[in-house]
Amino acid sequence: MFGKTGWSLIYFLLIFVACSSGIKNAQPVVAVEVQDGDTCVVERDGKQWVVRLIGIDAWEIHANQRLIRQVLSWKKRGIGVTYEQGLQWGSNGYIFLKQLLPPGSEVLLVSYGKDQYGRILGSLYLSHRWINEEMVQSGWAVVYLLFSELPPEERKKLREAEKKAQRQKQGMWKSIDLP
Repeated sequence: MFGKTGWSLIYFLLIFVACSSGIKNAQPVVAVEVQDGDTCVVERDGKQWVVRLIGIDAWEIHANQRLIRQVLSWKKRGIGVTYEQGLQWGSNGYIFLKQLLPPGSEVLLVSYGKDQYGRILGSLYLSHRWINEEMVQSGWAVVYLLFSELPPEERKKLREAEKKAQRQKQGMWKSIDLP
């Protein structure tokens, strides 16, 4: 499509944008597929990695043990959520992330290590947009900072995005009355 010279120029421009926007340790990668609302596959130089978006958690898209734990956790906090709602929110988050990261999207990846499943814990940036924050702000993901290596300023941005989504009744927050 672009040839070797074209791709080199694109990578150079992505690195330039990353450096000029204050994003440190960023690697240019290409989005391959979205797996759910907080996980995707990226590629660079023919090698693929699964990336778990750090600092956020989206609802599951399949009925499984993790979905049951999510629902029970919310109920303990006084927020009544059904399994069906959780699945619908998971599906909506998946669709929203697919819209943000269509296959072939050139993004920047900042890696913070790996999780227990071998996935890269990372932040993705697309044209100065922090995808992790976009998911929270849309209301289809919540802040999840347990075991997070995110710097304090990024943690703060995620918390602010979640409060904004709640106030504006975005995504799942449309159907939730907070205690």
